[in-house]
Amino acid sequence: MHEKDGCFLVCFTSLLFLQGQSWAVSIDLNDFYATGNVTVVVDGGSATMTEDPDYGSTLLSRDPYFLNCTGLYVPVDSMLLTFDYDFTEPSGNVDEFYVSLYDLSSYGTPLTDANGNDLEFLTDASGSGTVTWDLLGAGFLGTTVGMEFQLNWSSGDPYPSSILAENFSVIISNVNVNPVPEPATLFLIGSGLAGLFLTRRKKPKMQKN
Repeated sequence: MHEKDGCFLVCFTSLLFLQGQSWAVSIDLNDFYATGNVTVVVDGGSATMTEDPDYGSTLLSRDPYFLNCTGLYVPVDSMLLTFDYDFTEPSGNVDEFYVSLYDLSSYGTPLTDANGNDLEFLTDASGSGTVTWDLLGAGFLGTTVGMEFQLNWSSGDPYPSSILAENFSVIISNVNVNPVPEPATLFLIGSGLAGLFLTRRKKPKMQKN
């Protein structure tokens, strides 16, 4: 690959990355109702949930059942819903971190994607990662649904400590809905690829004097 081709490719890839970031619509965690020990940062971009001795489950809910809380509207053009998590629990515990999208008329029953897969996530092991749900073509697009993050204490585990630092916790961040790219964006991508192709020309040979 010629040097100018490599430079163009790097610039174009950076442009696509920035454009992809602009597609994402952030979900503000301050709009969720908290039950138990939950701390949400001021901008709503992340939250820390910690096992609470006063509750069997610590919740962060987007559900009109709770006072001054609304459901989550999912636009018709939604393509993906993603979030990052970092789950930590003491050795030997099997407590759970659970997340779901659900029908507001049927709490606890997860919605499904276009292929019939439940839109839920469950883990009982320490770890971190990004969860991605495919929303494209789902039957509930254009409606308001429920979304809930749960930390659930398992009855076989030690009872939650009054010292919160000794309990299991999870950090949730970057909860986003990504819409389907608009035609103008697709045109930009196509134009960039065409430009890359056109730049791949052989350099003219230097003529000897």
